[in-house]
Amino acid sequence: MKILLVKLSSMGDIFHTYPAISDLKQIYPDARVDWLVDQQFAEIAGWHPGVEQIHAVPLRALKKNASAELKQQLRETLRRLRQERYDYIIDAQGLMKSAWLSYRLNGVRYGYDWSSARESLASLCYQHKLSVAVDQHAVDRIRQLFAQVLGYQQQLLHLPESGLDPQQWLRPTEAPARYGLVFPGTTWLTKHWRESYWLEFLDRQTIDDAVYVGWGSPQERLLAERISQQQTTAKVFSERLSFAEMARWIAHASWVVGVDTGFVHLASAMQKPVLGLFGPTTPKHTGVTGHRSDNLCSELPCFPCRKKICKIADDPDSVVCMEQMKPQTVLDKAELLFKS
Repeated sequence: MKILLVKLSSMGDIFHTYPAISDLKQIYPDARVDWLVDQQFAEIAGWHPGVEQIHAVPLRALKKNASAELKQQLRETLRRLRQERYDYIIDAQGLMKSAWLSYRLNGVRYGYDWSSARESLASLCYQHKLSVAVDQHAVDRIRQLFAQVLGYQQQLLHLPESGLDPQQWLRPTEAPARYGLVFPGTTWLTKHWRESYWLEFLDRQTIDDAVYVGWGSPQERLLAERISQQQTTAKVFSERLSFAEMARWIAHASWVVGVDTGFVHLASAMQKPVLGLFGPTTPKHTGVTGHRSDNLCSELPCFPCRKKICKIADDPDSVVCMEQMKPQTVLDKAELLFKS
């Protein structure tokens, strides 16, 4: 059985797909699973032990710079893929871009139906359209999609398994015996918790561990450095860590606190103790999971708005839903989780 999974991005979405691959390999251990993914996330897609081959396309890079070189790279990847014949092409993204790529390949195409896909028109590109309830966690949606495609719905009684073992990453040589990680930055400004709230949380927390402030983009680095400069016990990484390097730090952390961002979802996939802070997005759909994890969110009528600009704030720099989560509330929840 030869399967091509189409799930292009983003970082958190990649980790939410892992349990479906674990299910598949548990039911069909001899199945071959290849993954078509955006080039930016090709490395992390390959971390799941059930994935055999990664096919990377530079869609995000093309959006920023439609160079002839990148266009040729996309054409070459599709040319190589069209030489393959897949028994199942499963589009777990449900967007027009993923459906378009699926449509250009050789094999029987499966995906979400009109009412289940994130972009309904994507369903027109599939030969087999599956109904999967929208109002549930992304992990469950993808697991159910795979189970319907491959006929093992009745065998999904076990809890999701990511397939990741934190021990597969070596402990960073410079890491202290015990430490926690905080991830205050992400691409959406509306997902940010107030900088002053982070400072108050770090000042008042009584967990006896070192604390490191993680970052990925240059903007996130500036935020991390400001926090570290004002809260002198929190350390910040001086250089940008690769995905694999940050995974090593997460794998051996005692706990993680952060907003809705990729590295927080990696910590969740590793079953680390995690506290996720959610504003415009809802933990019901993308929250951290696991018996040692929990989520905090607002209770505003507009929640979850899924907007990148807060429509009810008087100040353009304010995000009302995130500001409802006061530092003491987060601190109480974190210490309850992590000290136990």
